[in-house]
Amino acid sequence: QLLINYCNERLQALFNAQMFAAEARDCEAEGIPRPLWEELCRIRELPAVQLLEGGHDGPRKGPGLFALVDDEARCRFNDGSDTALRSKMDAALHGLRAYKASRSLHCFVVAHFAGDVTYDSRNFVEANSNAARPEIVGFLSDTTSSHFLRTVLGTRLDSREEAAVVQQQPQRQQQQQQQQ
Repeated sequence: QLLINYCNERLQALFNAQMFAAEARDCEAEGIPRPLWEELCRIRELPAVQLLEGGHDGPRKGPGLFALVDDEARCRFNDGSDTALRSKMDAALHGLRAYKASRSLHCFVVAHFAGDVTYDSRNFVEANSNAARPEIVGFLSDTTSSHFLRTVLGTRLDSREEAAVVQQQPQRQQQQQQQQ
């Protein structure tokens, strides 16, 4: 849902840019002094876009929500978690108009142009992980003796039994999460 809303934000920003550019041309053609309409043209970037993407030409230069999720997903194998992500979000995004922390440990609110949306950050890190699917890792490890592939995959599977263990680990983790 967050990505769908992000796409809507970007489309709205594009629409705003086109409309403000047209209005600026009209104002200039009508001889309206530039300072009167120039400020309007600067307000075409939506606060939620800056929140999600990070500061680019705005006053805020810090990372956006997407960068924070990416960083935490990279740390997943070193204690990266959804709880840690939420803490980092609160610390990095607290001053932005479009971000609102929630009382819930796992929720946060983004003020989109269409209204506030509450998101649940559970499984953000897992969903954003770039880990290869275990069955693919097992298959490639069983069907090739390529040292390169084994190095890239980060595993030293020497038998089908070990591949089965690797394949079952995410399933066990999911079952444990569902029981909690």
